[in-house]
Amino acid sequence: TDSDVSNNECSGSQTMNCVPNPPPYDPNFKDVEPKRNLEGGIFMSDEWLTYTVHCQNDGAGRAVDVVMLDYIDTTKLDISTLQLISSTHPVQVVKHLPNLVGFEFHNIQLANSALDLAGSQAEVRFKIKRLPNQTVGTIIENQVGIFFDHEAEVKTNIIASKIIEPCPSTDLMTGTVSNNQTILAGTTPSTFNLSNYNGIITGWEVATN
Repeated sequence: TDSDVSNNECSGSQTMNCVPNPPPYDPNFKDVEPKRNLEGGIFMSDEWLTYTVHCQNDGAGRAVDVVMLDYIDTTKLDISTLQLISSTHPVQVVKHLPNLVGFEFHNIQLANSALDLAGSQAEVRFKIKRLPNQTVGTIIENQVGIFFDHEAEVKTNIIASKIIEPCPSTDLMTGTVSNNQTILAGTTPSTFNLSNYNGIITGWEVATN
């Protein structure tokens, strides 16, 4: 019996002990809310975007200072509305250029992730308002560069929000289904039979009462 399957390779029909490698994980990333679908869709009524930037020190030693630089697309976002919501450590928000905002953690002392995973991580959360008069199909992209002390820049993923048409109704909808179930808005689609509804519903989940 192979007790270590991590070094197995698949070739031909020899797939008995093959274990697929997990996808790579980058602990330095950016996320956005709201997300109305898996592609990051937002509605015209979503005036504010809330961003969260995550970072992790994977260096050999402690990170004394960490700086996150965020270039804001000022053709689509109103930088004057930017508001800090929260951060895991004391942070200074500095506007370096008309479209460049820095989130500066001085003397943060992030530990090496190999020795202290929780102590190696930090995040900042802020919101910013979209500019008016945008149309359906507009895509708003954002990316952050993270600097650990004097090391080279680490770039996050590019996060995108696309304005989409809303569903016909986003209110809570209920109906009579088999097994006394209720339909909840805004969650994972599921297959069900409504006795009093003949249309097509997407983006809903069936939850048993």
